[in-house]
Amino acid sequence: MAAALSAHVAECSGIPLLLIKGPVLAEQGLRNPRGYADVDVWIPTHDSDAFVALLAKRGWHERGPNWFTDRVGSHSITLINDRWPCDIDVHFRFPGFLAPDEVVFGELWRTRSSMVLAGREVAVTGRASSAAILALHSIRQQWDRSKEYELEFLIEVVSEDDALIDEIVDVAAIGGASETLKPLFERLGATAKPGYLASDRELQEWHNRRAHRSRTGQWLGYLKSLPARKWPREFVIVVWPPTELFLQDHPGHQTTAAALFRGRVRRLLKGAAGVGHIIIARTRGRLGARPTAASIRVSE
Repeated sequence: MAAALSAHVAECSGIPLLLIKGPVLAEQGLRNPRGYADVDVWIPTHDSDAFVALLAKRGWHERGPNWFTDRVGSHSITLINDRWPCDIDVHFRFPGFLAPDEVVFGELWRTRSSMVLAGREVAVTGRASSAAILALHSIRQQWDRSKEYELEFLIEVVSEDDALIDEIVDVAAIGGASETLKPLFERLGATAKPGYLASDRELQEWHNRRAHRSRTGQWLGYLKSLPARKWPREFVIVVWPPTELFLQDHPGHQTTAAALFRGRVRRLLKGAAGVGHIIIARTRGRLGARPTAASIRVSE
């Protein structure tokens, strides 16, 4: 119902909207069906504020302040409604697609498909775009065994369809995902096409992000982007956040001085582990390499 509502609100306002992930993947045979706690939609970046405002009139609102996304940024906005049992994740980009937002959405919209939900036809990502999104989602969370299983299932399905593989390669080239989807292409024996060439910074941020389950990679990118005069103060906040900010990430955490101290220490140790994983990965040469003819085979 939330998907149909989102599609209705967008259509009435002339906002292009694509339903992604969730039931779309099951309908297209790319992932086994399961229950869903949220609805994922993708709209153009320049329409995001207007769309969120329209849903606000129907009782939807952001979950709450988040110091992490305020500083680092986000690829989506999560909306909740006290009268609905699910969330709506409004995407305006997707991690792993490194081309400009409007370019990525334009390609996904051009190759869109549709399905019927709650008696309403809803625009959804085409099968190749859905496969690319699922693969990026799984690769980004490579430490999660369930995501590993989903990637294996996807590879098994896609490997039987050469035409679909070619379409995924096209989506990746236009969307700036030829390098980020490299693990998928290697497993499929696929040949990447020339397309959007991501910068060293964009690629390193992607590789840092998937090196560890913590937010360490994203925090490192944020700190690196700061001017020198802001770095010391922000470094202290990131490493040892004030109580108000710490509780935003850990709602319901005990607020005694001892409990907060232990919580911050656990957070710090998890972040340190993230730094270690990033360093090890770089040392082994698995992350952060610029795509070359040797690392991505470029078709004629």
